[in-house]
Formats: sequence, structure tokens, C-alpha cells
Amino acid sequence: MGQRGAMLDELYGSLKDLSIEDLKGMLVDDVKLQSYFEANIPSVKEKQELVRQIRTSNIASARSNIDAKTQLDKLESEVEQLREIVAERQTQMVSIVCKIQEASSINSHENVVERLKVDLEECDDESHACANATTSETNWGKFTEEFVAKRKAVHLKEELLERLTL
Repeated sequence: MGQRGAMLDELYGSLKDLSIEDLKGMLVDDVKLQSYFEANIPSVKEKQELVRQIRTSNIASARSNIDAKTQLDKLESEVEQLREIVAERQTQMVSIVCKIQEASSINSHENVVERLKVDLEECDDESHACANATTSETNWGKFTEEFVAKRKAVHLKEELLERLTL
């Protein structure tokens, strides 16, 4: 018969000792019926306790899941904000990298040497023009200052160019 048969035997044995009035009272009053089964049939009480524990456990799990979901939503929001910041900074970095590459290409060794050659040629031409522009009425003190400054610049640029091309 098994467990179910044992429970029915237990129930039958318990109910046969009750009066007709008690039995009728239990049929009408669910609370009385429930109380009787809990008090006299241990398996019913055990199952109800198990149901109560499962219900309590389910409620605790549901609350834990709600808390975890709230935390997850918060973290998702933070991640989205961080993604936006990263995207913005990546865009800024692309701009900065382009500027750096542009500056690097402008200031490459070859470009610096070429600009220095052009500058040297212009400076040399200016010093020759200064010398060729002298007349008998030239202020020789002022001429000497200008001419020496221009020639000094030419010689410094020549020296720098020589060092850069070694």
C-alpha cells in the first residue's frame, strides 16, 4: 500500500474515534477541519511545513532576484554612461592623433632641413642685398650692425644645417 495507504489508515483510525457532531462541524468549518488534520495527522503537518518553507524560500529568492535586477540595471546604466564617455574620448583621440601626425610630418627631419635651406638662402640674399645697397651716404654704424647680424644668422644656419645633415 505504501505511504498513501499508511496515511489513510492513520486518518481512518483518527476519524473513527470522533463523534458525529465533531465530524459534521469539520465539514462546515474549514478552520476546524484544517486544525484537526494538522493536530492529528503528522504527514499533513509536515507537508504544510514544507510548503511554508518553500513559500518562504521562494519569497526570499524573489526579493534577492529583485535586488539583483535593480543592481544589474544600475550597472548597465553605468556601463552605458562609460561607453558614451569612451566613445567621446576616442573621437577626441582621433583628432589629437591626426594633429600629432600632421605636426610630425611638418616637423620631420627632412622638412626641417628643407625649411632651414630656404631660410638660409633668404638670409644670405638679405645680407648681400644689404651690402649692395650701400652708397656714399650710408650710415656705416647702422650698416655694420645690420650686416653683421645678418651674416651671423647665415653662419649659424649654415652650421645648424651641417649638423642636421651629418
